[in-house]
Amino acid sequence: HLIYQSVFFFNMLEVIFVLTLLANEIEINELKLTKQATTDSLTGIYNRHHFFEQATCDLAIANEFKRPFSVILLDFDHFKKINDKHGHHIGDLSLVETANQIKSHCRTQDCFARIGGDEFVIALADTTLKEAKYIAERIQVSVENNLIETPHHNNFNCKVSLGISSKIDDCSRLKDLMLKADKALYQAKEQGGNRVALSN
Repeated sequence: HLIYQSVFFFNMLEVIFVLTLLANEIEINELKLTKQATTDSLTGIYNRHHFFEQATCDLAIANEFKRPFSVILLDFDHFKKINDKHGHHIGDLSLVETANQIKSHCRTQDCFARIGGDEFVIALADTTLKEAKYIAERIQVSVENNLIETPHHNNFNCKVSLGISSKIDDCSRLKDLMLKADKALYQAKEQGGNRVALSN
């Protein structure tokens, strides 16, 4: 009888151990799938899909509690020339390094994402237009001063243009903020690039 109980007990321990391993493996796989679904494979920051989900939610909260909310849209100046001169591998490297530079100026609550080839966006909760302008100017200088090193030592600096918009009432929509930021970005490009422009 004691032998039977001992065998049963150890069998149960073995089953519990196997189930625990399976549960851990499932959790790890779920985390991997979530990361793949929400992040950009090149830069490791959020992707377009996750940005619109998260930023829409953050803006709804800002509208409900009458809090400020801003969007910074950022685009490389003459990115095609980087690819043409240095190759796509260096072009990708410049995207990764620039993403890291931008991320260093973001807070944990900011939603920073790559939404196009060389286009990035930051949704900033509890941030006024003036505060967003200060952040954008720091980013612009940081990117311009960051040297991209190449294997052949023909190093270069990237330049970016940034457009900013902020919500003006408690019925603001993310689509409208993005359009206004895009118009501001276009103005920055028209003025020669490598600068920050505010929406009207």
